[in-house]
Amino acid sequence: MEKTKLVEARKRRNISQERMADILCMDVFNYNRREKPQKFLCKSGKK
Repeated sequence: MEKTKLVEARKRRNISQERMADILCMDVFNYNRREKPQKFLCKSGKK
């Protein structure tokens, strides 16, 4: 599932990230990482 679909599905059901993390038995930080696209930095520190 695409990350944007996760956010849309959660918001359609009016569920907070905290509640969804609790339902999935995971930490809010880790759930947030699943929803948000990761940004990778190269060695120089630039995108």
